[in-house]
Amino acid sequence: MDAAARQARTDHILAAARRCFARHGFHGAGTADICRDAGISPASLYQYFASKDDLILAIVGGTAPMIWRCWRPLTAWMQPWNSI
Repeated sequence: MDAAARQARTDHILAAARRCFARHGFHGAGTADICRDAGISPASLYQYFASKDDLILAIVGGTAPMIWRCWRPLTAWMQPWNSI
């Protein structure tokens, strides 16, 4: 599998995990739910992510920079050096 195909599969799994976590919460969503939603086997999931914790870390890690880019301009006025 080439790098582009692997990235596409990773993105597909992360999208399924996001949906499951949104529906059931982190503790309520199991890896079986994520696999079913993604249409993959548990063995395939573990080829990409070692655990459910790794899935949530990948989701949060991918989302945090976007949130920061949106949040930073909103709070720029709060920086004391801007009033100097």
